[in-house]
Amino acid sequence: MSTYTPSAMSTSPTPPPSSGMPTAPRRSPAGRLGILLVLPLAPAFIAVLRFILPYYQSTENADVVRDVTAHQGSMNAVIWLGFLASLTLPVAAVLAARPFAVLAPRLTTVAEFLLVPAYLCLSWLVVGDAILLRGVRSSVDTATIGTFFTGLHPVADLAVGIFVVGHVLGTVLLGVAAIRTRAVPLWAAVALTVCQPVHLIALVVLGSPTLDLIGWGLNAVAFGVIAVTIVRTSEA
Repeated sequence: MSTYTPSAMSTSPTPPPSSGMPTAPRRSPAGRLGILLVLPLAPAFIAVLRFILPYYQSTENADVVRDVTAHQGSMNAVIWLGFLASLTLPVAAVLAARPFAVLAPRLTTVAEFLLVPAYLCLSWLVVGDAILLRGVRSSVDTATIGTFFTGLHPVADLAVGIFVVGHVLGTVLLGVAAIRTRAVPLWAAVALTVCQPVHLIALVVLGSPTLDLIGWGLNAVAFGVIAVTIVRTSEA
């Protein structure tokens, strides 16, 4: 008479215990390369842009036009960098939230609702710079250029406000989410948290393009660390 033994009848391997961490799908080499490039390059475009912006320390329209007239090559580079940033920053913002979305869902969601619209509004700022350079190259008088640059349309003013508030506050909140979840090294999370306040101090308080470069550079480094984290998670 045979004896039934469940262990002998079972052929399915026992699944390993769950670690509790979210499992990301494996990505193609092209997808991993895209993540590794887009995340750090998007804020790096702005870092360089802020550093070479001809009218960085100018407040009056006449001074802005004078500075752009004297540095048209740099202004042209600013417009191209702004164009590249407007293409990549919204994508980078969505990708950057992935390591924190499960463990800090509310904080990450609020950060994304601020960051994504802010970066989508960046193109309005680029258009303003393009109009400014076109006016200088066409020898339009300073008063007219200033009117177009600072009074283009109320929507442009709204876009600037959304961009300024959204990208600063959204990045800080994303940094706090990074600190809470410890999904990336603590130093990278702190860099993400302070990078935009550094940018704001450089712009509003000190008028320092060098410090602005450092602020956005910290953003680029932090996003680079997040990119590596995403890729490593997908390969695990």
